[in-house]
Amino acid sequence: MDAHSDDHTLAPSLPLELLGVKRGVWDGERPWGLVWCCSDLRQLPETVFGTQPGELLVLQGSSTVPAAAILSDVAWAARQHELSHVFVVAHAGCRMLRAALGSSGSTGPLAAQLDRLGLFAGCESDEVGRMLARVASEQLRVELARRGARSEVLATFADERGRLARLRDARSEHIGVA
Repeated sequence: MDAHSDDHTLAPSLPLELLGVKRGVWDGERPWGLVWCCSDLRQLPETVFGTQPGELLVLQGSSTVPAAAILSDVAWAARQHELSHVFVVAHAGCRMLRAALGSSGSTGPLAAQLDRLGLFAGCESDEVGRMLARVASEQLRVELARRGARSEVLATFADERGRLARLRDARSEHIGVA
């Protein structure tokens, strides 16, 4: 089956190589990467990336809001497991973001975190997800460097069908960092 098949449960819709990622060596025991994504992602992260269970560590939570504890956990895992890559994955149609952005009376931890960030009034949920993934990946790069971890961090976006696209931070492109 070809890697661009429409059956996303069997093959990656966009191979890691097309994201510019050389897949790490997997010995069947130790993961080579980590995926940080929303718990509302409609596909299994391993399916989206076309990997085997155990090849990537998976951390799922309320979107990719860059909370200090999560950044610290990801940085610890990256250093502890000597991970070559960390993927921050936003996704289309996030119900959590939609609910949190729905009205000024929204409640819950995600709505409170977005209110504290104060950047997203009037924005559409997919664009907020992309912005959060970019911000989280930048903050994660700083945390990894502070802890001496050497993982590459990539912000990505999964569409409704689980196809990935690499997100680029305009500021990073300007200074020559991918």
